[in-house]
Amino acid sequence: MSTVQQTIDALQPLAQKLGQGAEQLFRIYTKQAIINGVTEIVLGTFALVAFGLGFKLAYKKAKAHDKKDRYENYVTPTLILGSIMGAIVVFAAVWAIADGINELLNPQYVALHNIITDVSGQVN
Repeated sequence: MSTVQQTIDALQPLAQKLGQGAEQLFRIYTKQAIINGVTEIVLGTFALVAFGLGFKLAYKKAKAHDKKDRYENYVTPTLILGSIMGAIVVFAAVWAIADGINELLNPQYVALHNIITDVSGQVN
């Protein structure tokens, strides 16, 4: 049995129960996918901009510190922790932007996937 046939078979009970409401449900899920995509892109971009501004501020402070004490050890736990947190923020922001673009490019697929997930009772 093909994946398409399995999908159709999974959606048949829902379509029979909803009748005309199935089309409306698909439209709602499609609109929600577009809204989620835009939200993820905006929040991911905001996180990248916030990271950039924070990095710029930290760079200015480090440069000012460098002028005061030239031989200070710069590898501190704060620097290591800040680098790890920065990498996590950048990774999450890029992931969110990529996921948002995916939802904008193909909202029908995302809507269908969400409907199937909701009907089957799986946790996404």
